[in-house]
Amino acid sequence: MTNRLSTVGALISQLPPFDFFKQVIDPTLDDGLALIDGLAFQRHGFQVGHQYSFQIDCRAELDTLLAECISR
Repeated sequence: MTNRLSTVGALISQLPPFDFFKQVIDPTLDDGLALIDGLAFQRHGFQVGHQYSFQIDCRAELDTLLAECISR
């Protein structure tokens, strides 16, 4: 965890100057270790927040997708 924080921080330090930067990180990636990436950005002065979303398996039939949306 500490190594990842250090590595991501080193990469952030190499970013060029910018006026606006937005990145969406899926916190479930790498068995939850992707959350460390957000901490590294926060440590470098970036604002970190939540962005809620959902996933849909578009391989399913339309009727199945609609039924699942209604049941939840």
